[in-house]
Amino acid sequence: MQAKRETVISLDRALALSALVTVGTYSYGWRVLLLCAVSACVCMVTELIGLYLRHVPFGSRHAEAAVCGVVLVMLFPPTVPLSLLIMSGIFAIIIGRQVFGGGEQPLFPSAAVGYCFARLMTPEAVLRYPAEKAAVALLSPSRDALVHGVSAMWNRSGTFPGSIDDWLLGLPNQPLGTGSLLLLCVIALMLTVRRSANVWVLLPMLAALLSGSVMLGWFRDPFAAAAGCCLTNQTLFAAAFLLADPFCTPRGIAGIALGFTGGALALLMTRFYGVTDAPVMLAVLISPLAAFMRMQKGDAQRNGTEGALSAAPEPDPS
Repeated sequence: MQAKRETVISLDRALALSALVTVGTYSYGWRVLLLCAVSACVCMVTELIGLYLRHVPFGSRHAEAAVCGVVLVMLFPPTVPLSLLIMSGIFAIIIGRQVFGGGEQPLFPSAAVGYCFARLMTPEAVLRYPAEKAAVALLSPSRDALVHGVSAMWNRSGTFPGSIDDWLLGLPNQPLGTGSLLLLCVIALMLTVRRSANVWVLLPMLAALLSGSVMLGWFRDPFAAAAGCCLTNQTLFAAAFLLADPFCTPRGIAGIALGFTGGALALLMTRFYGVTDAPVMLAVLISPLAAFMRMQKGDAQRNGTEGALSAAPEPDPS
């Protein structure tokens, strides 16, 4: 991928995230901006240190590390401890961008790596949310009144609370990036039109999840099933920013196969095993398969180029 194209993708993702950050700040106060600033700075500094140790010059494409920091915040509740966020950001960049791929061709979506680290370290800090939308204390928010998110209810019963207005404008007790169905749909559309999300992966994954959710609900209320599928388990946000990350996923037939595989696995893990953040975890788990598909496609392209060169007639000496 050309460096100029990588920069455009990062700018598109940053613009989309700015809308989510604005909504989160309106709902939960200035702490959301603090979390985003801290996470972006920590990830960027970690990236710069890694580049220095590897003797790699800084380029515009490396600014994606700061974008990954904001994506990471959007996966968490607004009450996530700053210390856990900082450790997750450092882990995300070291493992996701420096160790595996060196930032030039990452194996994993970095934000998903950081989230899985936090999930394993302190699951209660990651999976519990404020019951209502209200300003959260800037530095040390109380965690006594936190509740489990709506994803657990959806996975058990196929229903979740709230009216249609709540679905469209944003539910509480959800991660920061997954509240508003309307906003997430606009963001996903913008990223795919701009080719800043891999449409070959995104559409098949959503098709598998939506059709599976509607069938599991026995077609009783298709709109509610579709809304619940997209809003819960961080599904639509994870699909647009992680599972369809153009830096890590293949295009064409390989991308379609990867999308259907991810959607089927996400449906299985959420509705049958109750894994409330399965799409984010799958962004890490299926990354080796995505890398293998990219390599196979690259080998085929190189073989085709070499075959064309060998078949070309030799120039006439005269």
